Amino acid sequence: TSLAGRLLVAPTRGMLSSLSSLVASLTGSWSTDDAPPVESTIDAASHVWCLAENAGLLFAGNAAGILHVWSLKDSQSMGSSAGHSGTIYALCVRDNKVLFSGGADGKVCVWDLSAPVPELIGSAQAVGELSCPVLTLAVGGTGVYAGCADGRLRRMDFDAATKTLSPACATTESLCKTIFAIALIGDGDAQPPLAVASAGSDSKVRLWHPDGLQLLC
Repeated sequence: TSLAGRLLVAPTRGMLSSLSSLVASLTGSWSTDDAPPVESTIDAASHVWCLAENAGLLFAGNAAGILHVWSLKDSQSMGSSAGHSGTIYALCVRDNKVLFSGGADGKVCVWDLSAPVPELIGSAQAVGELSCPVLTLAVGGTGVYAGCADGRLRRMDFDAATKTLSPACATTESLCKTIFAIALIGDGDAQPPLAVASAGSDSKVRLWHPDGLQLLC
């Protein structure tokens, strides 16, 4: 089967059963409206744009630029942290140690997951213009890939030893108005991807080389 043919995979009965078991194991629901550490600092009506999970914790990024954390064990709020000056549109975890967030301010923030509430340890600009948000993120090997509202895909480099993130070092040409989703083709976030897939406002999926972001197909 070709690489393109493997991009579409229907869920199996076993996969659906596992998902059903996971849903049944959750003990409650989570809302920014009733989290005590949050209500006193932001507008409770701020809606959630993205979610991520790691080691029993659920992370949510909202329209106020706040990162919220809940425990999946007891549905309790673990607190919140600020890092963006606008909406957080994307969250992505690497190696169970670091969380990346992308937002309306055109930057990607790096959060240390060694504490119950993530600690902001750095950030870098994916897009220089504040009017161009980062809408989606994916992590593979040393690359952090950001899909942006200007229709361009950008690669940033992450140094795991120092936990530092470089500004965008590679950028694709703009072939659509907006990139809404990206996915890495490969063997997991610890390994360099074979290709980066992007999809956007022109209803097309494209594959890019993971290093220089040259168009593959």
